[in-house]
Amino acid sequence: MSTAAIVDAQKNIARYGLSILLVFGNIGNILTIIVLSKTTKQKPNSCSFYLLSACISNWIVINTALISNIVGVDHIDPQNTSNVVCKLRWAGTHALLMLSRSFMIAGCIDRWALCSQNATIRMFSRPRIAIRVIVILVVVWTLIPIHLAVYFNNNTGRCAALAGTYAFFYAIYSLIVIGIMPLFFMMFFSYLAWHNLQTIRSRVVPTQGTVNPVSQHVQIHRRDRDLMKMLSGEVLVYCVTTIPYPINLIYSVSTASIASTKSPIRSAIESLIGYIISPLLNFMYCCVQFYVYAFASARFREEVRCLFCSTPEKSHRLAGDTVQSSIDIGSSMTDPLLFHKIQENITRYGISILLVFGNIGNILTIIVLSKTTKQKPNSCSFYLLSACISNWIVINTALISNIVGVDHIDPQNTSNVVCKLRWAGTHALLMLSRSFMIAGCIDRWALCSQNATIRMFSRPRIAIRVIVILVVVWTLIPIHLAVYFNNNTGRCAALAGTYAFFYAIYSLIVIGIMPLFFMMFFSYLAWHNLQTIRSRVVPTQGTVNPVSQHVQIHRRDRDLMKMLSGEVLVYCVTTIPYPINLIYSVSTASIASTKSPIRSAIESLIGYIISPLLNFMYCCVQFYVYVFTSTRFRKEFQTLLHLRHVDIKLSDRHSGSHIMVH
Repeated sequence: MSTAAIVDAQKNIARYGLSILLVFGNIGNILTIIVLSKTTKQKPNSCSFYLLSACISNWIVINTALISNIVGVDHIDPQNTSNVVCKLRWAGTHALLMLSRSFMIAGCIDRWALCSQNATIRMFSRPRIAIRVIVILVVVWTLIPIHLAVYFNNNTGRCAALAGTYAFFYAIYSLIVIGIMPLFFMMFFSYLAWHNLQTIRSRVVPTQGTVNPVSQHVQIHRRDRDLMKMLSGEVLVYCVTTIPYPINLIYSVSTASIASTKSPIRSAIESLIGYIISPLLNFMYCCVQFYVYAFASARFREEVRCLFCSTPEKSHRLAGDTVQSSIDIGSSMTDPLLFHKIQENITRYGISILLVFGNIGNILTIIVLSKTTKQKPNSCSFYLLSACISNWIVINTALISNIVGVDHIDPQNTSNVVCKLRWAGTHALLMLSRSFMIAGCIDRWALCSQNATIRMFSRPRIAIRVIVILVVVWTLIPIHLAVYFNNNTGRCAALAGTYAFFYAIYSLIVIGIMPLFFMMFFSYLAWHNLQTIRSRVVPTQGTVNPVSQHVQIHRRDRDLMKMLSGEVLVYCVTTIPYPINLIYSVSTASIASTKSPIRSAIESLIGYIISPLLNFMYCCVQFYVYVFTSTRFRKEFQTLLHLRHVDIKLSDRHSGSHIMVH
């Protein structure tokens, strides 16, 4: 096996292994956060707070440090060029990883305290104590990693610990703080909790009412057995994924003095093993929590099934309640509560599905476009990539906020600051995404124009300038939302009266008409030019058969037009109903008090389907539209999935194009 083959294997592990972790980690952590949030709302529990906090830390890690590692495979890693990024990345990632581990340790201690016979120890297992512990841990792990920010730099061209004494200290620190201490505390308190549960089969907290001692014994025994399995699974995963890291670090420091005498093949193998240990195994710990819990705990599986089931009675039984309900189908459609329930389920399940598939789609699109941009910088790719990033931020902020608001008090209805930031920020990001798509349409028109001045717009450096200008513009324009949106009525909305009507007209024009008009107009101009000009404006290198080139360009342009047409169609379907519904709402505001409850409920349901469901759908389907409409995009996506490198280029033969695989 050659050194080049080992290096290529390491790149493929980073490119595909970490990408798989990113997708499944996002799905698992988001589902775990939703399940634990629902459980915490139904019955506040100190351990749930710890597990929820650990999940949030893991989710932040995989959407920052893990994505950074993936991008660094095919691009220059910013941590190797900027000392600030180097220090922030190492200190920040270490703080988040240690927070996740500390929350898990606190959860183990909480389970031990809960089943202790000592009343003083049992006081630790309270939600208010859990919140205090979480705050303390956040403060502690914000301060401790400061030494990484001081002693990590990229003076050698690679972000690493300062060579010499500190490098050895950091290796010992990692061995103790990352490897030994968390594992010891997890195993120690898990054992104590398990030991107590072997001798005490009943809950320390007295139950209400008369309960059959035998049935209570069996029920508690099942719950505690599930809990111990979850804890044991977590300890096992931590052992497998994290312990090799400090050991490998000690080895690297110990052999640093003979690094110059190592053969190239040995250095390549050590580098590959080091990459598997960190970041692959390190990040795996952040991604598998949901799957460990689902495998180990029957109760957790029931709660996940309850999350996707549509039977409300089952949900209440799993929460510990006995609810008997029957709905008369003939009269249910006139019950406003039924429409309210449908609206809740659309948010809970419909938007949750969008969140999962939106994350997967946008992440894959970002990876494909990043790879394309690296291979051949292209102005349109910059616009599409920027739009995808905007969409991804929207679905991981505003969309998650909507899901949380179903079962919890929505912060935008209690805090004016959150209200204003959420509306202005979400509007800015959504309009950025739409503006980038419009810029992409203009770029395609400019590319095939016969006017050299117009063609100058279709350059990467121009695209970067346009992106910066659009970011500045859409940071300033939504300021009026921050001024005139408030929650004085108990619900975050536009100020009633003149501004509400102005905002409706503004939405109709800025959200509905203008983006659609510009997308369709410039798409049509580009399509029209391509019907009359079948050759590239930019001259190709070498001699190319005109007929072959004509066919090849025709295929590419046909794919491009399909992608643009699909994007315009999706925008029309998902966004145009929003301003129309807003105009209707403002127009009928004066008779709102005379509307029947059933009419108000139906209007509320329709409004909720239009926004946020359809509004956010636009942010989630870009990848699937491109895959459905573009053969070329599908080929690039297939290339991403294959463990090989594919170059698509024009052939100087009559076949028109060929694919080289190596």
